[in-house]
Amino acid sequence: NWTLGTGVVVKTRFGNADGALCHFPFMFNGQTYSSCTSAGRSDGHIWCSTTANFDNDKKYGFCPSELLYTFDGNAEGKPCVFPFIFDGQSYSSCTKEGRSDGYRWCSTTANYDTDGKYGFCPNRDTAVTGGNSQGDPCVFPFTFLGKTYRQCTSDGREDKKLWCATTSSYDQDNKWGFCGDQGYSLFLVAAHEFGHALGLEHSSFQDAL
Repeated sequence: NWTLGTGVVVKTRFGNADGALCHFPFMFNGQTYSSCTSAGRSDGHIWCSTTANFDNDKKYGFCPSELLYTFDGNAEGKPCVFPFIFDGQSYSSCTKEGRSDGYRWCSTTANYDTDGKYGFCPNRDTAVTGGNSQGDPCVFPFTFLGKTYRQCTSDGREDKKLWCATTSSYDQDNKWGFCGDQGYSLFLVAAHEFGHALGLEHSSFQDAL
C-alpha cells in the first residue's frame, strides 16, 4: 500500500476523522510532520492529521501502534503493557523473543509468565526494513554522532539511502534500519536540512551499515 511521493498510506482509528487516511506531510504547531507523531501528547500514542494543516482544521486520528491495540493472540485486541515480564526478563517494547517466525509481540499484562496474555504488534508507519532491526519502528527523536534527528536521514551513508535508529540513541545501541519507501519528496526537506551538517563522512558507521 505505498503511494510514491505522498507517503505511506495510514488509516487512522478513533480521533475525530472517522477513520480517514493520514495526510502527509501535515502541519502541527507550525512544524511539518511526514510520519505519525506523539508530539503534543503525554500518553505516547502516535497520531496524524488527516488534512494538510492540523492547526487550521483540527482533524486527526490515531495511527497503528501497540499502545492502541494488538491483533490475534489471546488478549482480544488489548494494547501492550510496558514494561512486561517474559521468561523472567523485563521488556519495554515489542519483542520477537520466544518466536521463530519473526513476528513482534507483547504481553497485554505486566507479567506474561503468570498471565499468559499476549497479542501481536501492528506495524507502525515507520517500521524499518533491513539493518539489524527489521520490522521495528523508527524512534524519533534519535541521536547519531551526538546530533538529534526527528526524521529519517541519509547522514553517514554514501548511497544516500534513508535510515533511522530504532532506539533513542544510535550511538549507544547501534540499532537501525532503512526507512520504508515513503516517497522521497517527504524527506527532501529533512535530508537537505541535515545534509552534511556534520561535515564529514562517517566511514566506520558506513562500514557497519
